[in-house]
Amino acid sequence: MKNIGLDFYLLSDRISGSFDFFRNDITRLLGYASTSPLAIYETRPVNGGHYYRRGWELMLDTKNIVGEFTWNTSLTFSKTNSF
Repeated sequence: MKNIGLDFYLLSDRISGSFDFFRNDITRLLGYASTSPLAIYETRPVNGGHYYRRGWELMLDTKNIVGEFTWNTSLTFSKTNSF
C-alpha cells in the first residue's frame, strides 16, 4: 500500500485535519480455471487475479466551543475507486 498525506492545524489548533492519497495493489488473488474434459476435477485453483484501490480522504476536526462547555466536530470525506 502506498500512502502520502498532509496534517494541518489552523487558528491556534481550533481547526485540524489531514489529507491523504492512497493506492493499494493486491496481486495473486486466488481464482479457479477450467481444466480439460478428461481431467478428474472440472476446475483447478490459480493465482491469476489483480485488484487495486486508489483514492483520497480528508478528515477535519474543529473545536467549536472551548471552556466549561465544549463542542467538538469531526468530519470525514473520502473517495475510493476500485479496479
